[in-house]
Amino acid sequence: MKILIKNGLVINPKTKFNKKTNIVIEAHNENSKIASISDKEIKDYDHVIDAQGLIVSPGFVDMHTNFCEPGFENKENLKTGCMAAAKGGYTSIVLGTDMRPLPCQVNVIDKIKSKQPLLPNTIYTTCTVTNEKENEELSPFSFLKLHGAVGAFEGNIGVGNEALIDEAIKVCKNLNFPISFYPENIPEIADEDYDIATLSKVLKSRGINPGPTAEKLGIDALPVEREVYAVANILEKALKYQNERVELAHISSKDSIDIIEKARKNGMKFFVSVPILNTFFSDKALAKIGTNAKLLPPLRAETDRKLIIQALKNNVIDIITSNHTPCLHNEKTETLDKAAPGNITIEFVLGICGTKLVKDNGFTWDQIIEKISVKPAEFYGINAGDLSVGKPADLTIFDPNEDWTVETTEIKSKSKNTALLKQKLHGKVKYTVARGKLIYKDITN
Repeated sequence: MKILIKNGLVINPKTKFNKKTNIVIEAHNENSKIASISDKEIKDYDHVIDAQGLIVSPGFVDMHTNFCEPGFENKENLKTGCMAAAKGGYTSIVLGTDMRPLPCQVNVIDKIKSKQPLLPNTIYTTCTVTNEKENEELSPFSFLKLHGAVGAFEGNIGVGNEALIDEAIKVCKNLNFPISFYPENIPEIADEDYDIATLSKVLKSRGINPGPTAEKLGIDALPVEREVYAVANILEKALKYQNERVELAHISSKDSIDIIEKARKNGMKFFVSVPILNTFFSDKALAKIGTNAKLLPPLRAETDRKLIIQALKNNVIDIITSNHTPCLHNEKTETLDKAAPGNITIEFVLGICGTKLVKDNGFTWDQIIEKISVKPAEFYGINAGDLSVGKPADLTIFDPNEDWTVETTEIKSKSKNTALLKQKLHGKVKYTVARGKLIYKDITN
Protein backbone atom coordinates (compact mmCIF):
# COMPACT_ATOMS: atom_id res chain seq x y z
CA MET A 1 0.00 0.00 0.00
CA LYS A 2 1.23 3.50 -0.86
CA ILE A 3 0.51 6.45 1.42
CA LEU A 4 1.04 9.95 0.07
CA ILE A 5 1.71 12.82 2.47
CA LYS A 6 1.48 15.98 0.42
CA ASN A 7 2.06 19.72 0.83
CA GLY A 8 3.78 19.45 4.24
CA LEU A 9 6.89 21.27 5.42
CA VAL A 10 9.26 18.32 5.79
CA ILE A 11 11.90 18.83 8.47
CA ASN A 12 14.67 16.26 8.94
CA PRO A 13 17.42 17.66 11.20
CA LYS A 14 19.50 14.51 10.66
CA THR A 15 20.18 15.62 7.06
CA LYS A 16 19.43 19.32 7.56
CA PHE A 17 16.47 18.99 5.18
CA ASN A 18 13.76 21.66 5.49
CA LYS A 19 11.43 22.02 2.52
CA LYS A 20 7.78 21.92 1.53
CA THR A 21 7.40 18.71 -0.47
CA ASN A 22 5.69 15.32 -0.72
CA ILE A 23 6.50 11.98 0.91
CA VAL A 24 5.45 8.54 -0.26
CA ILE A 25 5.41 5.61 2.17
CA GLU A 26 5.52 2.00 1.03
CA ALA A 27 3.53 0.28 3.77
CA HIS A 28 4.45 -3.41 4.06
CA ASN A 29 3.73 -4.49 7.63
CA GLU A 30 6.86 -4.26 9.81
CA ASN A 31 9.15 -3.34 6.91
CA SER A 32 7.38 -0.16 5.85
CA LYS A 33 9.81 2.39 4.48
CA ILE A 34 9.91 5.93 3.15
CA ALA A 35 9.85 5.36 -0.61
CA SER A 36 10.36 8.89 -1.91
CA ILE A 37 10.62 12.56 -0.98
CA SER A 38 9.87 14.59 -4.06
CA ASP A 39 8.20 17.68 -5.50
CA LYS A 40 6.81 15.64 -8.38
CA GLU A 41 3.08 15.11 -8.67
CA ILE A 42 2.20 11.66 -7.31
CA LYS A 43 -0.77 9.94 -8.91
CA ASP A 44 -0.26 6.34 -7.80
CA TYR A 45 -1.28 6.01 -4.15
CA ASP A 46 -3.84 4.24 -1.96
CA HIS A 47 -4.27 6.80 0.81
CA VAL A 48 -3.48 10.51 1.08
CA ILE A 49 -2.85 12.91 3.97
CA ASP A 50 -2.94 16.58 3.04
CA ALA A 51 -0.37 18.24 5.31
CA GLN A 52 -0.95 21.77 4.06
CA GLY A 53 0.11 24.17 6.85
CA LEU A 54 1.60 21.30 8.87
CA ILE A 55 5.12 20.12 9.67
CA VAL A 56 6.15 16.56 8.81
CA SER A 57 8.97 15.30 11.02
CA PRO A 58 10.65 12.04 11.97
CA GLY A 59 8.57 10.23 14.58
CA PHE A 60 9.43 11.37 18.08
CA VAL A 61 11.63 9.17 20.29
CA ASP A 62 11.25 9.24 24.07
CA MET A 63 13.68 8.09 26.72
CA HIS A 64 12.93 7.08 30.30
CA THR A 65 9.19 6.61 29.75
CA ASN A 66 7.41 4.67 32.49
CA PHE A 67 4.54 2.48 31.31
CA CYS A 68 4.63 0.53 34.60
CA GLU A 69 4.11 -2.95 33.11
CA PRO A 70 4.76 -5.43 34.58
CA GLY A 71 3.87 -4.83 38.20
CA PHE A 72 2.05 -1.50 38.36
CA GLU A 73 -0.61 -1.87 35.68
CA ASN A 74 -3.08 -0.02 37.90
CA LYS A 75 -1.09 3.15 37.04
CA GLU A 76 -0.39 2.51 33.36
CA ASN A 77 0.17 -0.41 31.02
CA LEU A 78 1.80 -0.89 27.65
CA LYS A 79 -1.46 -0.47 25.75
CA THR A 80 -2.61 2.75 27.44
CA GLY A 81 0.93 4.12 27.50
CA CYS A 82 1.32 3.55 23.77
CA MET A 83 -2.02 5.26 23.11
CA ALA A 84 -0.81 8.30 25.04
CA ALA A 85 2.52 8.21 23.22
CA ALA A 86 0.80 8.06 19.83
CA LYS A 87 -1.26 11.14 20.70
CA GLY A 88 1.98 12.89 21.65
CA GLY A 89 3.60 12.00 18.30
CA TYR A 90 5.95 9.35 19.68
CA THR A 91 6.65 6.37 17.45
CA SER A 92 9.56 4.93 19.45
CA ILE A 93 9.63 4.60 23.23
CA VAL A 94 12.53 3.55 25.42
CA LEU A 95 10.95 2.24 28.60
CA GLY A 96 12.18 3.22 32.03
CA THR A 97 12.54 0.82 34.92
CA ASP A 98 9.44 1.64 37.01
CA MET A 99 8.16 -1.94 36.98
CA ARG A 100 8.27 -5.08 39.11
CA PRO A 101 10.07 -7.34 38.84
CA LEU A 102 12.90 -5.06 37.76
CA PRO A 103 14.31 -5.45 34.26
CA CYS A 104 17.58 -6.90 35.49
CA GLN A 105 16.23 -10.31 34.52
CA VAL A 106 16.07 -11.74 31.01
CA ASN A 107 12.54 -13.06 31.47
CA VAL A 108 11.24 -9.54 32.20
CA ILE A 109 12.79 -8.12 29.04
CA ASP A 110 11.60 -11.10 26.98
CA LYS A 111 8.07 -10.68 28.33
CA ILE A 112 7.93 -7.01 27.34
CA LYS A 113 9.35 -7.78 23.88
CA SER A 114 6.69 -10.45 23.39
CA LYS A 115 4.01 -7.72 23.59
CA GLN A 116 5.47 -5.76 20.65
CA PRO A 117 3.23 -7.33 17.92
CA LEU A 118 0.17 -6.04 19.81
CA LEU A 119 1.44 -2.46 20.16
CA PRO A 120 1.26 0.35 17.60
CA ASN A 121 4.54 2.07 18.52
CA THR A 122 7.99 0.50 18.70
CA ILE A 123 9.08 -0.14 22.28
CA TYR A 124 12.60 -0.70 23.57
CA THR A 125 13.68 -1.85 27.01
CA THR A 126 16.47 -0.77 29.30
CA CYS A 127 17.86 -2.84 32.12
CA THR A 128 18.66 -1.59 35.59
CA VAL A 129 22.26 -0.73 36.39
CA THR A 130 22.22 -2.94 39.48
CA ASN A 131 20.42 -6.15 40.24
CA GLU A 132 17.84 -6.63 42.98
CA LYS A 133 20.40 -7.06 45.77
CA GLU A 134 20.26 -3.51 47.10
CA ASN A 135 23.00 -1.96 44.92
CA GLU A 136 25.47 -4.72 45.71
CA GLU A 137 26.30 -5.86 42.18
CA LEU A 138 25.74 -4.92 38.56
CA SER A 139 23.09 -6.39 36.31
CA PRO A 140 24.48 -8.83 33.69
CA PHE A 141 24.73 -6.21 30.94
CA SER A 142 26.17 -8.40 28.17
CA PHE A 143 23.49 -11.06 28.67
CA LEU A 144 20.66 -8.52 28.83
CA LYS A 145 22.01 -6.74 25.75
CA LEU A 146 21.87 -10.03 23.83
CA HIS A 147 18.19 -10.29 24.77
CA GLY A 148 17.38 -6.85 23.45
CA ALA A 149 18.07 -4.30 26.19
CA VAL A 150 19.27 -1.10 24.48
CA GLY A 151 20.92 0.45 27.53
CA ALA A 152 21.15 0.58 31.31
CA PHE A 153 19.33 2.97 33.62
CA GLU A 154 18.50 2.80 37.30
CA GLY A 155 15.45 5.02 36.92
CA ASN A 156 14.60 7.68 39.47
CA ILE A 157 16.26 5.71 42.23
CA GLY A 158 19.85 6.55 41.36
CA VAL A 159 22.90 4.47 42.16
CA GLY A 160 24.22 5.18 45.64
CA ASN A 161 27.32 3.01 45.48
CA GLU A 162 30.20 4.96 43.92
CA ALA A 163 32.31 1.88 43.30
CA LEU A 164 29.43 0.37 41.30
CA ILE A 165 29.04 3.58 39.27
CA ASP A 166 32.73 3.34 38.41
CA GLU A 167 32.47 -0.33 37.45
CA ALA A 168 29.26 0.18 35.47
CA ILE A 169 30.77 2.95 33.32
CA LYS A 170 33.85 0.80 32.71
CA VAL A 171 31.88 -2.32 31.75
CA CYS A 172 29.46 -0.40 29.52
CA LYS A 173 32.38 1.24 27.73
CA ASN A 174 33.79 -2.21 26.90
CA LEU A 175 30.37 -3.43 25.72
CA ASN A 176 29.53 -0.23 23.79
CA PHE A 177 26.34 -0.23 25.85
CA PRO A 178 24.65 3.13 26.62
CA ILE A 179 24.27 3.91 30.31
CA SER A 180 22.17 6.62 31.96
CA PHE A 181 22.22 7.98 35.47
CA TYR A 182 19.76 10.07 37.41
CA PRO A 183 22.31 12.17 39.30
CA GLU A 184 21.00 12.36 42.84
CA ASN A 185 23.36 11.42 45.64
CA ILE A 186 21.00 9.58 48.01
CA PRO A 187 22.62 7.76 50.94
CA GLU A 188 22.33 4.01 50.92
CA ILE A 189 20.24 2.33 53.61
CA ALA A 190 23.37 0.50 54.67
CA ASP A 191 25.31 3.75 55.13
CA GLU A 192 26.17 3.79 58.82
CA ASP A 193 26.14 7.61 58.89
CA TYR A 194 22.36 7.56 58.39
CA ASP A 195 19.80 6.02 60.69
CA ILE A 196 16.43 4.93 59.28
CA ALA A 197 14.62 8.02 60.59
CA THR A 198 17.09 10.35 58.88
CA LEU A 199 16.94 8.37 55.65
CA SER A 200 13.12 8.48 55.73
CA LYS A 201 13.25 12.28 56.05
CA VAL A 202 15.66 12.47 53.10
CA LEU A 203 13.42 10.34 50.89
CA LYS A 204 10.33 12.40 51.76
CA SER A 205 12.25 15.50 50.69
CA ARG A 206 12.75 14.16 47.16
CA GLY A 207 10.78 16.15 44.64
CA ILE A 208 11.03 19.38 46.63
CA ASN A 209 13.45 22.21 45.83
CA PRO A 210 15.04 24.13 48.72
CA GLY A 211 14.17 27.81 48.75
CA PRO A 212 11.44 30.32 49.58
CA THR A 213 8.58 28.15 48.28
CA ALA A 214 9.52 25.14 50.41
CA GLU A 215 10.02 27.41 53.42
CA LYS A 216 6.66 29.08 52.88
CA LEU A 217 4.95 25.68 52.63
CA GLY A 218 6.83 24.39 55.68
CA ILE A 219 8.20 21.28 53.97
CA ASP A 220 11.67 19.77 53.94
CA ALA A 221 13.64 19.89 50.70
CA LEU A 222 16.56 17.89 49.40
CA PRO A 223 19.68 20.04 48.92
CA VAL A 224 20.47 20.74 45.28
CA GLU A 225 24.08 19.88 46.08
CA ARG A 226 23.12 16.21 45.93
CA GLU A 227 22.49 16.57 42.20
CA VAL A 228 25.55 18.73 41.63
CA TYR A 229 27.88 16.32 43.45
CA ALA A 230 26.51 13.35 41.51
CA VAL A 231 26.93 15.15 38.15
CA ALA A 232 30.58 15.91 38.88
CA ASN A 233 31.19 12.38 40.14
CA ILE A 234 29.66 10.67 37.09
CA LEU A 235 31.49 12.93 34.64
CA GLU A 236 34.78 12.24 36.41
CA LYS A 237 34.28 8.50 35.95
CA ALA A 238 33.11 8.88 32.34
CA LEU A 239 36.29 10.81 31.59
CA LYS A 240 38.39 8.20 33.36
CA TYR A 241 37.16 5.45 31.01
CA GLN A 242 36.62 7.69 27.94
CA ASN A 243 33.01 6.51 27.78
CA GLU A 244 31.06 8.77 25.42
CA ARG A 245 27.77 6.84 25.74
CA VAL A 246 27.01 8.10 29.23
CA GLU A 247 23.88 10.16 29.76
CA LEU A 248 23.14 12.51 32.63
CA ALA A 249 19.37 12.23 32.87
CA HIS A 250 16.92 14.65 34.50
CA ILE A 251 19.27 17.62 34.91
CA SER A 252 17.50 20.45 36.73
CA SER A 253 19.86 23.00 38.30
CA LYS A 254 22.10 25.92 37.37
CA ASP A 255 25.15 24.52 39.16
CA SER A 256 24.84 21.20 37.33
CA ILE A 257 24.63 23.04 34.00
CA ASP A 258 27.77 25.01 34.89
CA ILE A 259 29.71 21.77 35.44
CA ILE A 260 28.34 20.22 32.24
CA GLU A 261 29.17 23.31 30.17
CA LYS A 262 32.73 23.35 31.48
CA ALA A 263 33.17 19.64 30.66
CA ARG A 264 31.88 20.20 27.12
CA LYS A 265 34.28 23.14 26.61
CA ASN A 266 37.11 20.81 27.66
CA GLY A 267 36.15 18.45 24.84
CA MET A 268 34.24 15.77 26.77
CA LYS A 269 31.54 13.92 24.83
CA PHE A 270 28.45 12.66 26.63
CA PHE A 271 24.68 13.15 26.55
CA VAL A 272 22.43 15.25 28.78
CA SER A 273 18.64 15.28 29.03
CA VAL A 274 16.08 17.42 30.79
CA PRO A 275 12.43 16.58 31.55
CA ILE A 276 10.06 18.82 29.64
CA LEU A 277 8.19 20.13 32.71
CA ASN A 278 11.40 21.66 34.06
CA THR A 279 11.21 24.08 31.13
CA PHE A 280 7.57 24.98 31.84
CA PHE A 281 7.22 25.45 35.59
CA SER A 282 9.38 26.77 38.44
CA ASP A 283 9.01 25.55 42.02
CA LYS A 284 6.41 28.27 42.61
CA ALA A 285 3.97 25.85 40.96
CA LEU A 286 4.05 23.77 44.17
CA ALA A 287 2.17 26.49 46.05
CA LYS A 288 -0.32 27.02 43.23
CA ILE A 289 -0.87 23.49 41.89
CA GLY A 290 0.05 21.30 44.84
CA THR A 291 1.12 17.67 44.66
CA ASN A 292 0.87 17.42 40.86
CA ALA A 293 3.83 19.80 40.77
CA LYS A 294 5.94 17.47 42.92
CA LEU A 295 8.34 15.85 40.49
CA LEU A 296 11.66 14.06 40.17
CA PRO A 297 13.82 15.95 39.53
CA PRO A 298 12.19 18.78 41.48
CA LEU A 299 10.98 21.92 39.82
CA ARG A 300 13.68 24.46 40.63
CA ALA A 301 13.81 28.25 40.95
CA GLU A 302 12.87 30.48 38.02
CA THR A 303 16.56 31.24 37.43
CA ASP A 304 17.22 27.51 37.00
CA ARG A 305 14.29 27.16 34.59
CA LYS A 306 15.58 29.98 32.41
CA LEU A 307 19.12 28.59 32.41
CA ILE A 308 17.81 25.15 31.38
CA ILE A 309 16.15 26.77 28.38
CA GLN A 310 19.35 28.60 27.51
CA ALA A 311 21.36 25.38 27.86
CA LEU A 312 18.95 23.65 25.48
CA LYS A 313 19.34 26.47 22.98
CA ASN A 314 23.14 26.32 23.19
CA ASN A 315 23.19 22.49 22.97
CA VAL A 316 24.68 22.13 26.43
CA ILE A 317 21.62 19.91 26.94
CA ASP A 318 21.03 17.55 23.99
CA ILE A 319 17.73 15.85 24.71
CA ILE A 320 14.23 16.66 25.94
CA THR A 321 12.38 13.77 27.59
CA SER A 322 8.83 13.36 28.76
CA ASN A 323 9.85 11.67 32.04
CA HIS A 324 6.33 10.22 31.88
CA THR A 325 5.63 8.92 35.41
CA PRO A 326 2.02 7.89 36.11
CA CYS A 327 0.79 7.98 39.71
CA LEU A 328 -2.38 6.69 41.32
CA HIS A 329 -5.00 9.21 42.43
CA ASN A 330 -4.45 8.39 46.11
CA GLU A 331 -0.68 8.89 45.71
CA LYS A 332 -1.37 12.49 44.74
CA THR A 333 -4.05 13.24 47.33
CA GLU A 334 -1.54 12.89 50.18
CA THR A 335 0.08 15.93 51.77
CA LEU A 336 3.04 17.36 49.86
CA ASP A 337 5.63 15.65 52.04
CA LYS A 338 4.01 12.24 51.53
CA ALA A 339 2.74 12.49 47.95
CA ALA A 340 4.50 10.51 45.24
CA PRO A 341 6.53 12.56 42.76
CA GLY A 342 5.69 12.27 39.07
CA ASN A 343 3.54 13.48 36.17
CA ILE A 344 2.05 12.12 32.99
CA THR A 345 3.59 14.17 30.18
CA ILE A 346 4.11 12.21 26.97
CA GLU A 347 0.93 13.61 25.38
CA PHE A 348 1.98 17.21 25.99
CA VAL A 349 5.68 17.46 25.09
CA LEU A 350 5.17 19.02 21.66
CA GLY A 351 2.73 21.62 23.01
CA ILE A 352 5.11 22.57 25.83
CA CYS A 353 7.99 22.89 23.36
CA GLY A 354 5.84 25.06 21.13
CA THR A 355 4.79 27.25 24.04
CA LYS A 356 7.90 27.73 26.16
CA LEU A 357 10.67 27.13 23.64
CA VAL A 358 9.45 28.15 20.17
CA LYS A 359 6.90 30.85 21.00
CA ASP A 360 8.48 32.32 24.14
CA ASN A 361 12.20 31.76 23.47
CA GLY A 362 12.74 31.72 19.72
CA PHE A 363 13.70 28.08 19.15
CA THR A 364 13.27 26.74 15.63
CA TRP A 365 11.24 23.58 15.05
CA ASP A 366 14.42 22.02 13.62
CA GLN A 367 16.02 22.44 17.06
CA ILE A 368 13.02 20.93 18.83
CA ILE A 369 12.80 17.91 16.52
CA GLU A 370 16.49 17.23 16.96
CA LYS A 371 16.06 17.09 20.74
CA ILE A 372 12.91 14.95 20.81
CA SER A 373 13.75 12.62 17.94
CA VAL A 374 17.26 12.66 16.46
CA LYS A 375 19.39 12.82 19.62
CA PRO A 376 17.49 10.20 21.67
CA ALA A 377 17.78 7.77 18.74
CA GLU A 378 21.46 8.61 18.40
CA PHE A 379 22.18 7.90 22.06
CA TYR A 380 20.65 4.43 21.94
CA GLY A 381 21.74 3.66 18.38
CA ILE A 382 18.22 2.74 17.28
CA ASN A 383 16.88 3.00 13.74
CA ALA A 384 14.72 6.07 14.26
CA GLY A 385 14.87 9.85 14.16
CA ASP A 386 15.68 10.07 10.44
CA LEU A 387 13.18 11.03 7.74
CA SER A 388 15.22 9.85 4.76
CA VAL A 389 14.39 7.57 1.83
CA GLY A 390 14.76 3.94 2.87
CA LYS A 391 14.33 4.67 6.57
CA PRO A 392 11.45 3.27 8.67
CA ALA A 393 8.08 4.90 7.96
CA ASP A 394 7.82 6.61 11.36
CA LEU A 395 6.48 10.15 11.05
CA THR A 396 4.83 12.82 13.15
CA ILE A 397 2.68 15.45 11.47
CA PHE A 398 1.81 18.46 13.58
CA ASP A 399 0.31 21.93 13.42
CA PRO A 400 2.97 24.33 14.74
CA ASN A 401 0.43 27.10 15.29
CA GLU A 402 -2.62 25.45 16.83
CA ASP A 403 -3.48 26.47 20.39
CA TRP A 404 -5.28 23.98 22.60
CA THR A 405 -6.11 23.44 26.25
CA VAL A 406 -5.31 20.37 28.35
CA GLU A 407 -8.53 18.72 29.51
CA THR A 408 -8.90 15.59 31.65
CA THR A 409 -11.49 14.11 29.28
CA GLU A 410 -8.99 14.05 26.42
CA ILE A 411 -6.12 12.39 28.28
CA LYS A 412 -5.21 8.97 26.86
CA SER A 413 -2.99 7.89 29.73
CA LYS A 414 -4.57 5.60 32.32
CA SER A 415 -3.47 7.91 35.13
CA LYS A 416 -4.47 11.56 35.12
CA ASN A 417 -1.80 13.08 37.36
CA THR A 418 -0.77 16.18 35.44
CA ALA A 419 0.20 19.68 36.47
CA LEU A 420 -0.98 20.93 33.07
CA LEU A 421 -4.76 20.80 33.48
CA LYS A 422 -6.37 23.86 31.86
CA GLN A 423 -2.99 25.04 30.55
CA LYS A 424 -3.06 26.48 27.03
CA LEU A 425 -0.40 24.94 24.78
CA HIS A 426 0.90 25.97 21.35
CA GLY A 427 1.48 23.27 18.73
CA LYS A 428 -0.52 20.07 18.33
CA VAL A 429 0.04 16.63 16.86
CA LYS A 430 -2.43 15.92 14.05
CA TYR A 431 -1.24 12.51 12.78
CA THR A 432 1.21 9.87 13.97
CA VAL A 433 2.43 7.20 11.57
CA ALA A 434 4.41 4.25 12.97
CA ARG A 435 5.79 1.43 10.83
CA GLY A 436 3.67 2.70 7.96
CA LYS A 437 0.39 2.64 9.89
CA LEU A 438 -1.69 5.62 10.97
CA ILE A 439 -1.79 5.11 14.73
CA TYR A 440 -3.22 8.49 15.75
CA LYS A 441 -5.38 11.15 14.10
CA ASP A 442 -6.58 14.26 15.89
CA ILE A 443 -10.33 14.48 15.48
CA THR A 444 -11.00 17.34 17.91
CA ASN A 445 -11.28 19.91 15.09
